Amino acid sequence: MLGIHGLGGAGKTTIAKAAYNRIFNHFDRSCFLENVREKSWTTNGIIQLQETLLSMILQDTYLKVDNVPKGIELIMDRLCHTRLLLILDDVDESIHIENLLGRCDWFSSGSRIIITTRYKQVLTTLGKDHLAYEVKKLNQCEAHELFSWNTFQMNKLGEDYSKVAKQIIHYANGLPLALTIIGSDLCGKSIDKWENALEKEIVQQESEQPENRSRIWCYEDAYEVLTKNLGSDKLQAMILHSPKPVTIKLQSEPFERMKNLKFLLVKNVHICEEFQYLPNGLRLLEWPGFPFSWPSKYCPQKLVALNMGRSNRIRMETIFKQGIQFKILKLINLKECNSIIEFPELCAPNLETLNLSFCKKLVMVHESVGFLDKLWKWDLAFCDSLQNLPNNLRLKSLKEFNLSGCFKLEKFPNIHPEMKRLKNLDLSLSGIRGLPSSIGYLTALESLDIQNCKQLRQILRLPQFIKRVEASNCPSLDAQSSSRLLNQIGEIICEGERSYIFVDPPSLLSRYLFLDDTDKRTFKIRGDFFCLDDTDNRSFRVPGTEIPRWLDSKHQNIGNSISFRVGRKFPNVFAVYFAFGQVLELSLSPGFGFWVYLSINGFEKVWINSISLRRYASDTVWIFSRSHLKLQKLLNESNPSDYNHVEVTYEWDNNNGSFELRRWGFNVECICCPQKSSISSSMALTLVDNDSDSNLNLPLKKRRKY
Repeated sequence: MLGIHGLGGAGKTTIAKAAYNRIFNHFDRSCFLENVREKSWTTNGIIQLQETLLSMILQDTYLKVDNVPKGIELIMDRLCHTRLLLILDDVDESIHIENLLGRCDWFSSGSRIIITTRYKQVLTTLGKDHLAYEVKKLNQCEAHELFSWNTFQMNKLGEDYSKVAKQIIHYANGLPLALTIIGSDLCGKSIDKWENALEKEIVQQESEQPENRSRIWCYEDAYEVLTKNLGSDKLQAMILHSPKPVTIKLQSEPFERMKNLKFLLVKNVHICEEFQYLPNGLRLLEWPGFPFSWPSKYCPQKLVALNMGRSNRIRMETIFKQGIQFKILKLINLKECNSIIEFPELCAPNLETLNLSFCKKLVMVHESVGFLDKLWKWDLAFCDSLQNLPNNLRLKSLKEFNLSGCFKLEKFPNIHPEMKRLKNLDLSLSGIRGLPSSIGYLTALESLDIQNCKQLRQILRLPQFIKRVEASNCPSLDAQSSSRLLNQIGEIICEGERSYIFVDPPSLLSRYLFLDDTDKRTFKIRGDFFCLDDTDNRSFRVPGTEIPRWLDSKHQNIGNSISFRVGRKFPNVFAVYFAFGQVLELSLSPGFGFWVYLSINGFEKVWINSISLRRYASDTVWIFSRSHLKLQKLLNESNPSDYNHVEVTYEWDNNNGSFELRRWGFNVECICCPQKSSISSSMALTLVDNDSDSNLNLPLKKRRKY
């Protein structure tokens, strides 16, 4: 368990999101639970948090919680066997953690829990053994780099701007949020405008009256300006973020006098009276849970970011009026807005992020969204009613596309040949019936998740360089598609491994989050790069128990160990397979862990991969491979000779016998068996029993750690 604490605006959430995006695919299930403080105001809010956590982990949107104690019990019972990554963001009281995680002593081995908070004392709930990381203000060099990036999209400023920039950076006092807002505001402006802005900041620092300032960051000052109607055209940025949920009364049009307001952030504050005016010059509007209809006198043409999740009275046609262009709009976050039924025509040529996840009543998305050239992340997860997407997608920049849990969506759009950047496509638990042949145009696709697509019948062909496919529990998939999928996996593994380029492991933060002395199975070797860097992992799970011809072997094994020999060069292709059959229907546990290890010349075994076998999974074949260059490095560190003994073993916690392992083995070009031609003439398909290397009972040696 890790606690991240620090001042508001210091970057805690940004760090947590970066860590989550880097490592989530290493876990059986993951969840980033946002705005815990804000949503824990009422009992209903706590229950909604519990339901959101359970639905995202178990992928069951129909699961309901009756009361808070029952929710805690349900979370502990249903998740205790799952290797979990969970982020609780913006927690301000220990009770908020207890309402979601109970005693915090029940997690499965290998799980990681990260909590962000402003207050270090909140983390005492985690016990003595938790890790804590303080996010400090940026130093002068870091602040300069962040400010430069937001003003010029580069790390260095021009000489003319350096002096003014230094003074502005000093004013921001090392807070990333302040640097980002000020930098974005000054982007593209002349040196004169910079100097004018600086003069205003100096006036603000000298003035004790908040109404005379151009920016208000402090909640007490913002509260005073709004409740006393002290706003003026001097004000350019305001943050109204209460430490605890509050309700305040304002006069009829509280923002009418703030005609130059460009940045408005409201959180944890409920305003009683509806208003009709917001300044048309707003660049950033962040108001999650906005309680009113869209202000009739506000046109958001100058917005760069619109973040108004959980706003249930907003209607799309009043925001994005037909014929209006939103030329500088980059982010739309309308997550959990249950008033949205149709997403209308949108002309936003620079839009980069569109989050419509958990919009339960959303039925259709306009064709225009399929042609947003700059869009790189589109999230529609668990839009239960979604039926119609654009017929054609030509999203040239799209990298992340999430349609998980869209039960009523049956047709996936056609893909344009120019759509070459998509990396991750999640269709799990959707109603998709087939994937179009044009999916082959997604040449950058690395991960495809189609597990639990009960209506999926046909897959014509996958992109050539895909690394991960989750296709378990697809009962309607026809035999031809399954066979074609297995054969293509062989092509991908056998050709892809030869050309794969090994990159250095990720940052120390990822390593820090992964290492754990108490987890004796998944992380045998602290610092080992199979754990720290998973980018080379080609992993495929497909329904059935049939082993394709290219993986079949004349040798069988009923134990948990297979051995073979290699020379000084580890073979280019090393593909491991396991065929699982479900014996009993599981009722309580979400699944069981399965770990695979490798040892060379008797040195200590190293974790190379793992999966979770789920309670709802049917018969499944799991095939994976790891980088030849990594395996060669492991061989080089294991006292190599002309004849090297390699052993593959597995462990699992199938305590109640719900699954059985029907077959397992691997495809490798070894030197201990006759060569056998399959996909390539030089490939040996080997499955050796435990006795085949009985003369090589080597003592266990410690391998030098990386």
